[in-house]
Amino acid sequence: MRWLWPTAFLVVGTVLAYAYLFPASEWMLTRKQDGQIIGDGQDDIQGLVWAYRAMLRTLHDHPTWYFFGGVHTYMRAAPQGSILWMAWIDRLFVPLVAPFTSDATIVTAMDMVYFLTSFGAMCWYGREMRWSKVITLTAAIAFAFTPYARVRAAVHPAFTAFFFVPLLFSAIEHVARDARAPFQWRLLRTPALLLFLVGFSSHYYLFVTIIMVPLLLLYAMVRTARWGASKLVVISRLSLAGLPLVLFLAWNFLVPAPPSAHLPAAEQHTANDEVNNHYLHVFSALPIDYFTMDVKFGPEQDFIPMRRELSAFVARTGPGNAHERTNGIRWTAWGLAALGVMGVLFRPARSKPSAFQQRTILVFALLAFYAFALSLGPQWLVFQGKEYGPSQYAMKVLPNLRVASRWGPVVTFGVVSIVAATLALFERSLRDRRGFFLWLGHAALWAMPVVMLTEHLPRARMMTAALPPVLEGLPPP
Repeated sequence: MRWLWPTAFLVVGTVLAYAYLFPASEWMLTRKQDGQIIGDGQDDIQGLVWAYRAMLRTLHDHPTWYFFGGVHTYMRAAPQGSILWMAWIDRLFVPLVAPFTSDATIVTAMDMVYFLTSFGAMCWYGREMRWSKVITLTAAIAFAFTPYARVRAAVHPAFTAFFFVPLLFSAIEHVARDARAPFQWRLLRTPALLLFLVGFSSHYYLFVTIIMVPLLLLYAMVRTARWGASKLVVISRLSLAGLPLVLFLAWNFLVPAPPSAHLPAAEQHTANDEVNNHYLHVFSALPIDYFTMDVKFGPEQDFIPMRRELSAFVARTGPGNAHERTNGIRWTAWGLAALGVMGVLFRPARSKPSAFQQRTILVFALLAFYAFALSLGPQWLVFQGKEYGPSQYAMKVLPNLRVASRWGPVVTFGVVSIVAATLALFERSLRDRRGFFLWLGHAALWAMPVVMLTEHLPRARMMTAALPPVLEGLPPP
């Protein structure tokens, strides 16, 4: 029975990932369309397949080179070769799925992995927060299976794996809960592993993590008070748990290639301020984006008329493009989150656990607003002709943070976590109910996963395009 619920969650996540990637997911299993590849044919999906091939070639020919900061390959920029900056989640799973896939289906298989990692990470966070199974499932569906995730699967697949957000908060929660116990190294094993796995996410999300540090510390302080622990103990143990991640990232940054690879100086990229500033203004989110759904996948499929019109409006207007403007959050989640925040502000909790839960809701609200502000372009805060939008200051710290709309998953996490914490408070209140109202309350809770799923069903088929012949001609690894 111990594995019953994890297995059930895995089955649910796999079925949903299959549905959100259909028909590419069906072709992955049946090999009916090996001439078609997921995506719209206008971005870097085909180049990604080439990168997978190059990674596998390096792993085959020079296995030790695979474990440096980048993957060195001779398949580009001969004779010295070049570095592929691939996320570690790709390096881990591409060799595992490659024997069962082809050039046409390997990206789809990795998209399945990305969906499941985000879904699984949110399930783990629900476990750390001690949410019930139904609340955890609701949160995992609302977090992992979003318009943002689906469109990224067809354009920038690695951005579909935003598991880093729940892993960060899971590690903090785990440390805060155990901080009252006398120190033992075994208490740090789980949070150290969770933080270490954050390093497997996309490089862009690692930059986002750095900018999130102030909110992570605030969350740590609130949850430390919840468990009655010492702030100094929690911070010191988090520092120890994060040490493997820091060393791992230092290795990636300081040793990008094997010493035997004498790469030219041009391999080190420098930021172009003018280009970065242009990207920040054009490829940023607008407030309306968070209230749309599938902007790129045919907004006419949405069954809510007002939201259908909003999505269509965003699809046909600028700035940016359809996939960078796809950041919609379910209206059910928005509504429940609003109720949760209003409940905190206007109805103080009567018990101590509920009071701490309400404080946590406020931290989630602050996190969502923080990420929302950073996802907007600098032109959204102007005073006396000068732009003061916070995204430009984040880019000054880390110039690679030039596409502000990619803060969307953090906004979603904040909103969904408010929903889950609000439902947990509601579930706690049912302890005082009897009879019909108790049954009705539990029925409403069990309806939540269905509601979240129904509001964003993948009605439009996943985009596919012809696989270029050049990829078919590459030598196998």
